Amino acid sequence: MHNSQRTQKIAFLFLFLATLLIVVPVGLIVVIIIQKGLPAINWQFLTDIPRQGMRAGGIFPAIVGTMYLVAGAIVFALPIGLLAAIYLSEYSKDNFLNPISIKYLFNDLVYFDNKSVKITSVDNFEGVNNRDINICFSTIQKLHSDLTTERENSLTFEDFRKHKVVLIADEAHHINV
Repeated sequence: MHNSQRTQKIAFLFLFLATLLIVVPVGLIVVIIIQKGLPAINWQFLTDIPRQGMRAGGIFPAIVGTMYLVAGAIVFALPIGLLAAIYLSEYSKDNFLNPISIKYLFNDLVYFDNKSVKITSVDNFEGVNNRDINICFSTIQKLHSDLTTERENSLTFEDFRKHKVVLIADEAHHINV
């Protein structure tokens, strides 16, 4: 066995032991809470309000408060998440493609072998100029869908056989090569 493989196995063993060190006590606590608390849960407990300084009664206000908190979080997080996704999928392409954009990622002109190279956005690699840098913006899930489901004008495995392709991916751990 190689030294690096042995080191990796030892590291995985320690990570597994550390995981057990956390999961086992938490699991025991959850089991004890369920065993001791399950007999107390009934319809009155869930729908009644607390009484006697919160030593008796139910948890209905806590349930309603939790619902309000979740609804409020959704009301704020959903539009922000959607707008961020739209920006990243539509408007951030300018950072790659538009030299006028203030966030353009390249010099004024890109040179390769002392020749000016154009950067273009493509949906697939049919009919592209091989002298250009052709960028296909996609998510890992869309790329997988395009490659495994035949559709007109989508990426295919043939594109990868015929052309030199570099994948730059966020969440690249989803790519199985």
